[in-house]
Amino acid sequence: MSREIKFRAKGQVYPKWFYGYYLKNKEGDSFIRSIDDFDTYWAHETTVGQFIGLYDINGAEIYEKDILELYDDTLNFERTYMRIVRYIRPHAMFNIDLHSFATIRVIGNIHDNPELLEKTND
Repeated sequence: MSREIKFRAKGQVYPKWFYGYYLKNKEGDSFIRSIDDFDTYWAHETTVGQFIGLYDINGAEIYEKDILELYDDTLNFERTYMRIVRYIRPHAMFNIDLHSFATIRVIGNIHDNPELLEKTND
């Protein structure tokens, strides 16, 4: 069984998301080595998030610190929740309270969409 290990982070020089391998130097600076062009970009450490190996209903990759909309109609009534993907360090695992949700959709992340934090059920 293999799974893709990759990260994303916002660049410090170029303010966009970069996807690839996470690097940290002796001085504590964070970098992303891009999987697109293999260049290395200086990254904001607070924005670094790991791909959790799952995809939403639209095929979008789900990353740590994403905000998900979870829809459930399994109990003959509709429920919609919003959750943040979190890493639980003591257990070395990602946590999303999924229950039996039928549809999962990435609707943003805590960095680009802070207004959604007020609406989460976390």
